[in-house]
Amino acid sequence: MTSCIEYETTAGTEREMAGIAAELQDKWHIEDVLLIRRVGCLGVGDIISLVAVSSPNSEDAFASCRHGITLMKKMTTIVKREIFAAA
Repeated sequence: MTSCIEYETTAGTEREMAGIAAELQDKWHIEDVLLIRRVGCLGVGDIISLVAVSSPNSEDAFASCRHGITLMKKMTTIVKREIFAAA
């Protein structure tokens, strides 16, 4: 049984997240972007990623947040390892 999933950053994580933020700002009319990617040993079901944007248009806000989460799931600079509970 899985006790947690450990997430670690590697070199380039900040650059990759900045690229995600830039892509969101290029594709949609948004004024600001906040990206959070948690690291450490997180339990199954814990919140791992957060994307928040400010936009005068709610459709752009929701679409950019959905796309941001999709991109964060595909990050190559985050390494995850499943930790199993002792039997």
